[in-house]
Amino acid sequence: MHLYQISQIKPAPADHLIALDVEALGDVPHKDQLVFFKGNGGDTAVTAIESVKKIGDKKYTLELAILTDYIEIDLQEIMPGKRLLGGPSKDDFFQLSLVQRHQWLVELAKSYCSKAVGEYIAAALRQGVGLVTSEEGRGNRTGGSRLGGSPDLPAGIRWPHTPGGLPLGLLAQFNIGELRQLPHITALKDFPGQGLLSFFVYPFAEGDSDLLQKPGNYKAMYFPDITALKKQPEPEELEEAVWPDPAFCLPFDVLELPSVVTATRENAGWSPTDLRDYGYCYQICREYLTAADYRNKLLGYPDQLPELAGDRPPLARPGELLLFQYDCTDPVLDLMPFLGEGVLYFFIQETHLKGLHFDEVRLEVEGA
Repeated sequence: MHLYQISQIKPAPADHLIALDVEALGDVPHKDQLVFFKGNGGDTAVTAIESVKKIGDKKYTLELAILTDYIEIDLQEIMPGKRLLGGPSKDDFFQLSLVQRHQWLVELAKSYCSKAVGEYIAAALRQGVGLVTSEEGRGNRTGGSRLGGSPDLPAGIRWPHTPGGLPLGLLAQFNIGELRQLPHITALKDFPGQGLLSFFVYPFAEGDSDLLQKPGNYKAMYFPDITALKKQPEPEELEEAVWPDPAFCLPFDVLELPSVVTATRENAGWSPTDLRDYGYCYQICREYLTAADYRNKLLGYPDQLPELAGDRPPLARPGELLLFQYDCTDPVLDLMPFLGEGVLYFFIQETHLKGLHFDEVRLEVEGA
């Protein structure tokens, strides 16, 4: 682990640099290595080491790039006695495997944070599959993973309808077997089953979350045998409403922690320093251990909207796992006219997931 304690701040050699004398508490620093700072407002700032000069046993002078137009560092965090956290080199950072990212973050938490925070992070880290939506009109291959469009159903399976007889719209379908075979996807290695998992929603809610969450107005269906899937003709009601064409979703591994709100709820005895250190690790995990921005995903933790969290109860009930999250403001697949501007969270009890009982999925809608 790269951890450095600041002993002295030195005159800046240039406007875009800052010079620090540090003591290495772990591995030695090196040029182009990323260094993380706590930023103002609870954010995390990151920069790179421009040069390293050894000045004694485990003692170094570091010159760091400070681009003030792009990062805002909390000056209280670069005082003598404070510690800096180093990471991999800037060229290698996003090349780390999920196992390496997991190991690095656990080491970070246990060396930088208190024992309580380090143990919580090590136990709470969860894998997921981030989904970045590609252009609409792609992803229409029979049996393939996609968002929107028409579902692929086995022979004899009727297009799902509401209890009142209206057709549900396909929100997404995922070929679990194909996703598991991708070398960069490891979050699904323990997923029970390799069939097609499809999610349907009420397409005429126009943002009414009560309608969306009404029993029978949403459905998750799992088809273990996908050898004879057929694309179904779109019902007249959906055709007239112009339900969006299918869009391809690019999957990638993600590593996630519970939100700061959730961690605060679950750890009433943490000190203000503990809470701030956890927020620091959370930001690093979300912003710097992921190669792309995403709001749609399989598994992981629900991204409860911070402005709506407050004192509201957590989205997931005891024993529930996030199965699928979809942000209706996705700029590629325009579902806002049908579903509003909220985020859809499909939860399932862990025991039901292990038994492939997807008829027990529960939908929660936030911000519609």
